[in-house]
Amino acid sequence: MSEYSSVRIAYFKELAKEICSITSPSKILDAGCGSGELVASFRDLGLEAYGVDISEKFLSHAPGNIRPFLTIANMNHARVSFDDSTFDLVTSHHSIEHLTNPANLVKEASRILKPGGMLFIETNTPPRNRQRRIQIAWVRAYSIRYSP
Repeated sequence: MSEYSSVRIAYFKELAKEICSITSPSKILDAGCGSGELVASFRDLGLEAYGVDISEKFLSHAPGNIRPFLTIANMNHARVSFDDSTFDLVTSHHSIEHLTNPANLVKEASRILKPGGMLFIETNTPPRNRQRRIQIAWVRAYSIRYSP
């Protein structure tokens, strides 16, 4: 294992612990899971975690023991293959900024989250030309279910 891989795995293990200190999930979906490092970290903590990603290439790099918990899904438009009110937590770690339709991720998260569930999004600042569109999409999608 390369030094980079070791550092990356340690980062995701720490992130999973940090997220679990905020909420107490038992069933988690990582939307935009890449090669499944965060899913693996949640599972190492004894949690039921799954991941979806648009890229077959990224998913193919997942460790063999994690692959059964990962699925391909186009979060720009598709409905993910999980029932309503399935998860306590949906995460999106540095992936929403890559979507052309980020509102769909938020809409799907609101559908598959259990009442009282949490959506955790961490992202870099979006590119300037997309920032306004993402902010508008976020506000519209967020108000679908979580309006005061």
